[in-house]
Amino acid sequence: MGHVGPGAIWCCSFDTGEHTSQIFEPLETEIVYRGQFNAKNGGTIKNAPENCIVKPPGFVVGFGINMVEGVTLPDAGAASFNVSVPVQRLD
Repeated sequence: MGHVGPGAIWCCSFDTGEHTSQIFEPLETEIVYRGQFNAKNGGTIKNAPENCIVKPPGFVVGFGINMVEGVTLPDAGAASFNVSVPVQRLD
């Protein structure tokens, strides 16, 4: 993420509102938008199940949404997370 410069917008999670316009704007401009995005894990968080939904940090630039990869949760957080994921999958 070294190319993310002074024009970047930093935001925290927008759990209470939509941020669609902030996502689409960087696709058309030089602005970089940083936030947290729901995504299938797929290795983004190393010590979380591959197929669970996570909300890691990421950024949007002209070529799309990019997730920060290689995040490792602290052991206590990973243990709690890995126990709660199967429970949430129960129907």
